[in-house]
Amino acid sequence: MRGKLLTILTAVVAALALAGAATAIVLNPRTQVNSLKRQLATTEGRLTTANGRIARLQASSQVGTVATLQTQMHRVMMCIPQVESQIDGLSINWRIDPVDGSNDYFNIANGEQVSTDCSKVLYGTSS
Repeated sequence: MRGKLLTILTAVVAALALAGAATAIVLNPRTQVNSLKRQLATTEGRLTTANGRIARLQASSQVGTVATLQTQMHRVMMCIPQVESQIDGLSINWRIDPVDGSNDYFNIANGEQVSTDCSKVLYGTSS
């Protein structure tokens, strides 16, 4: 059972890391934003499911393991608003010069970054 919870926690963290890493990939802007929002919704659903499993584990007296997992899940959940702000703060700049394509550019910028603490929780690194 502990292995399953660690797998779930790993999947949640990986999904959130993917959401952060995706901001650096140059894709169709609308597609990218929609994809990040879908990933966030999926991650929130996984957190809800994991919390339900944690509650069932508590009832089966594995309190130490459950307490550790709840702490980790709580830390991840506390970072979700920062990830949402990061997604909402995406800005897209582009220029297409029909005469000289060497002047074309496309840039996705994110003015708001997650905190160092959330970066460690979500990605295992500092931002």
